[in-house]
Amino acid sequence: MELYHCNLGDVNFCEFLLALEGSGCADRLTVLSFDNCGIYDEGVRTLAGLLRRDGLPALEKLCLSSRRGICNGGLLALAKVLGKAPRTSLVELHLGYI
Repeated sequence: MELYHCNLGDVNFCEFLLALEGSGCADRLTVLSFDNCGIYDEGVRTLAGLLRRDGLPALEKLCLSSRRGICNGGLLALAKVLGKAPRTSLVELHLGYI
């Protein structure tokens, strides 16, 4: 799934992640790309929680490029979980413009 310049925002991104986790298709998702979609720290922390719970085991590519919004809090939460995720297939992480 790839979305560009959609102004999704944290609330909608969090709701999307929770719906994705409950849908059963998260186990097969390999690419998650939200470039410049208005995602902030809260959204990235929710994503980190999903990764911590092993909610995206097949994820190979994650793109969260943002010209504004994602700050140290979100990045720190993501960095902490990436090193400790139970299962991860992540080989590409794009954080451009942050």
